[in-house]
Amino acid sequence: VKAGGDYHGEWSEHANYGKVPRRWTFFGPVDLDHEFSDEERTALHVTPGEGGWSSPVWFGHDRIDLDRHYDDPVHVAVYAHTRFTMPRDDEVRFWLGADDRIQVWIDGASIYQSTGARRLGRRSADNLLGQVRLPGQVQAGEHDLLIRIEQRRGPFEFSFNICEAIDDI
Repeated sequence: VKAGGDYHGEWSEHANYGKVPRRWTFFGPVDLDHEFSDEERTALHVTPGEGGWSSPVWFGHDRIDLDRHYDDPVHVAVYAHTRFTMPRDDEVRFWLGADDRIQVWIDGASIYQSTGARRLGRRSADNLLGQVRLPGQVQAGEHDLLIRIEQRRGPFEFSFNICEAIDDI
C-alpha cells in the first residue's frame, strides 16, 4: 500500500512505495554462471539455515544492501528468498530495481528478467526504488518469492515492493 506523495511524516521518503519484504534468506554468493534449472527451482523448499541457505536476515529499509551483508563481493550471484501473504485476491504493481541483472519468480513463475546492468537510483525522483514497475495479479494466500541478483562491480543491492495498483506517479 502506498501513502502517496503528499505524505510528509517521518517515513516520507518511502511514501510512494508499497510493502517490501523485510526478512530474507540467502543462497550464495555463488559463481555468476550458477543458475538453478527450472526443475531445481520448482523443487526448491527453502529452509532457513539448511541446504546452503542462510538464517533469516532482517533489513530495515526498502533497499536490500548486499554489499554490506557480504562485505563488497564482486563477480558473484545471490539468491534471495522470502514468503509473503496476500490477504485477498488483488491487482498489484511490482516495483523492483537492481544495479546488475535481476530475475524474479513468484511461486516458481517468472515475472521479470533484466538483461544487464543499470543503476538503482539514489536521489533522482525518476530513478528511485521503483525503477521497473510491472502490473500483476496475486491470489490470496502465502507465496514464495525468489530473486536472483548478479554482482559484477559497484553497488550490490536490490529492491522489491508490492504496491497497490494506483498509477499516480
